[in-house]
Amino acid sequence: MKTFGVLLSGCGFYDGSDIWEAVLIHFFLEGKGYNSQFISLNSNAKEVINHHTQESLSEKRNIFLESARIGLDQTQNIEEVDGEKIEGLVIAGGYGVLQNFLETGPQGRILNAQSEVKRFIREIFRRKKPIGGCGLASLLIASSLQDIVTTPLTLTLGNDAKLSDQLEKLGAIHIIAKLDEAIIDKEHNIVTTPGNLGKHRIKEVASGIQNMILGVLELTQ
Repeated sequence: MKTFGVLLSGCGFYDGSDIWEAVLIHFFLEGKGYNSQFISLNSNAKEVINHHTQESLSEKRNIFLESARIGLDQTQNIEEVDGEKIEGLVIAGGYGVLQNFLETGPQGRILNAQSEVKRFIREIFRRKKPIGGCGLASLLIASSLQDIVTTPLTLTLGNDAKLSDQLEKLGAIHIIAKLDEAIIDKEHNIVTTPGNLGKHRIKEVASGIQNMILGVLELTQ
């Protein structure tokens, strides 16, 4: 069975990977005959959020161990993953992407991607393997690749004006998309979908992720 990498930034919408997105990515990949190799970063999360009250907590949590709540023993440290041995990479969204994988400046402006995560995304891109992303993963993809692409990436975050502006400041073209849509950038082998940014019903989120996975698999042909 061939394998896709699934990058997680923790566990939970407000401080890690969105759980619905991560599970649906795995579900649709498996339905098409692919294994999921869950991948994460062995580092402490920048913030831990109470998902009931959305208040910040004082405790410390490790991104890798939190990601393993989803990927279980199929989770691997990103530093140990060989990009040559996977068919491509799919990145789950959630605010852990912003908090744990991206550096932000004044007014929340996106600056640099975390070095190891950036290195791995660039490796997959340079190997001409497809990359898929849900919601906020588009910001990570744009930040990681902005200085090595010769033409703008075409990505979507849905229809959030502030996030669209952030994406465009990273040099990407933002396409407003409905929840069930996936935007395919064939030139760069990238497929993105809004994911669960709007906290919709899981059935609606599933349609977009299914279309994203179908688009990613099409690019492997």
